Amino acid sequence: MTRMHPIHPYVLAALQTAWDHYLSSLYWTYTTISTTGYGDLTPMNDDERFYTLCTMILNIGLTAYIVGNTTMLATKADSCVLEYRATVTQVKQFLQRKNIDPELMDAALKHLKLNQDMQGERDDVLQHCAPSIRTRILSSLYRGKLIDCILFRGVSDSFIDSISQTAHSEFVHCHSPIVHAGERSPHLYFVLSGTVAVYNADGHRLRCQSEGAVFGEETVLCDLPVVKTAAGVCMELAILQLFPLDCTTHRSARCQHCLRA
Repeated sequence: MTRMHPIHPYVLAALQTAWDHYLSSLYWTYTTISTTGYGDLTPMNDDERFYTLCTMILNIGLTAYIVGNTTMLATKADSCVLEYRATVTQVKQFLQRKNIDPELMDAALKHLKLNQDMQGERDDVLQHCAPSIRTRILSSLYRGKLIDCILFRGVSDSFIDSISQTAHSEFVHCHSPIVHAGERSPHLYFVLSGTVAVYNADGHRLRCQSEGAVFGEETVLCDLPVVKTAAGVCMELAILQLFPLDCTTHRSARCQHCLRA
């Protein structure tokens, strides 16, 4: 029986094709970077050992970067979820201690969940912007819609801009009450999307107001209690987007507009 002698690696390399060289290089690279290291392809001289050493050092930095960023993203998401759960727990425990009606408690928890889900859509993130930039952004968001509102027709541009700059958006659940009859709300509500149902004191639906409608003007303009109850109506997204206008800083401008009307 003839004895087979092993072929020297350099002789074997000379017998391989270009594709074999590329495949062997990729195989060695991935086994080294993934820290698998089967040992079937090993450095044979000092130059190859030095190159392998540099590759392993580079792999240490790359692995540390990937693991660090992945951990940061996971920790950030977990912290937001933990903060939301802690808030829900605190609210729920407080309502239970005060023996709040279960229906009202459920509405409060749903509102917290809605705020968490729509956090990326709220304009609260603009608080991190410079005041001048935030003012211009809010004006571009709401000014065009307010101009078309019948309540603000004929008013000056500066009055529209002042209201736009103090506005902020809110999201309301389907069938959730927005303002009750008899309340004195300091806010003026303008419907950006969805539908609002208006009820009388007996709970009978009077009408529905769609996008562009405004309510709560009795208290804001004339300091009178709201005479009708407003609540969200079921729609495609089951979300009613509003923004309350805190007009306490514009009392004189509102009085002039009321007298002119």
